[in-house]
Amino acid sequence: MQFFALLTRNTENFADADFAPLLPGEAEQRRTLYAKARSARCGTEATSRAAA
Repeated sequence: MQFFALLTRNTENFADADFAPLLPGEAEQRRTLYAKARSARCGTEATSRAAA
């Protein structure tokens, strides 16, 4: 099962500079989660083909 989350930042109360320190960590977290999901999907597909 896959999920897609669409998030927004509260730009009315915070400036871009307030978010800047958080961006590198957010990007790294997304890369890590993407890699985990991709490897899990590949493992599931291989198992499905082997069972068929």
